This record gives sequence, C-alpha cells and structure tokens, in this order.
Amino acid sequence: MASANDGLRLVERCVLGALAWWGFAAGSGAVRWVVGLGAPLLVAVVWATFVTPNGALAVEDPVRLLLVVAIFGAGVAAVVGFGGARLALVFGIVGGDHLAFTFLFDQR
Repeated sequence: MASANDGLRLVERCVLGALAWWGFAAGSGAVRWVVGLGAPLLVAVVWATFVTPNGALAVEDPVRLLLVVAIFGAGVAAVVGFGGARLALVFGIVGGDHLAFTFLFDQR
C-alpha cells in the first residue's frame, strides 16, 4: 500500500499545474504571466524549503502539516477558481488520502 501512495505523489505536481492554470486564467496581459508562473514557483520554493526533509529550513510535523494542508488547499481553491467544482472535490479527496497515507506509512 505504501508504494501505491508513491503514485499519489503525482497530486503534489497537480497542485502546481492547478495554480498555473488558475494564474493564466485569472488575469490578462503581463499579470497573467506573473501570476501564472509566479504562483506555482512560489509554492515550489516553499515546498522545497520548508516541507521536504532535506530543505534548508525544514519544519517539524505540526507546522509541516499546516503548510501541506495550506498548499493543497490553494490547489483546490485554484481548481474551483477556474470553474471545476467537481474536479476540485475529487482533487481534495485524493490529496487528503495522499496526505493521510503519507503520515500513516511515515513517508514524510
């Protein structure tokens, strides 16, 4: 079952895609490019710095959990933002399952 959770790690990349899609759909002109590229880049930097075990400023579980929930929540909100309420529900459920399995199988 732990290896199945490795497949669910794709959901982490989907958060970046959802934020990029939302950013490019949210604005126009230069704003579209700044938000479309900046939002996923910001999340990737936060993830690499604070969430990954080898990050420069890696945090422990209570704070790490809050960061991960906030990041996944931003991804779900982005999907809702571009009109995919049903997709956002599925995305939230799969992300929640992945997070639960990550802690259950100690794959942090």
